[in-house]
Amino acid sequence: MIFLRLNSNEHVQELSDAVRVSFILGPDVLKVPYPGSADVADVLKEWITFFQILMVLLGGSTSGTTQQTQLLDDVQQAIEVGARAIAIGKNVWQRPIE
Repeated sequence: MIFLRLNSNEHVQELSDAVRVSFILGPDVLKVPYPGSADVADVLKEWITFFQILMVLLGGSTSGTTQQTQLLDDVQQAIEVGARAIAIGKNVWQRPIE
């Protein structure tokens, strides 16, 4: 597994390069961070179309209550452009019960 510690909002090109290098190594699945740029749909669609591999998107860090709808919007957008899976852990298990 290749793990990148990059802020996806600021490092979209570096993430794209890392996805390309990871793909070249021949994995069955790529687990990638959600590219948080303004043109997220274009970046995701490019990755999914070009690399033709199952991509699991990381769900991101725990978001506050005000960001719950943003998380759901991000998931919907990712699925609409072809993401096959989203790994959401912290946003479910580390959220206080309301």
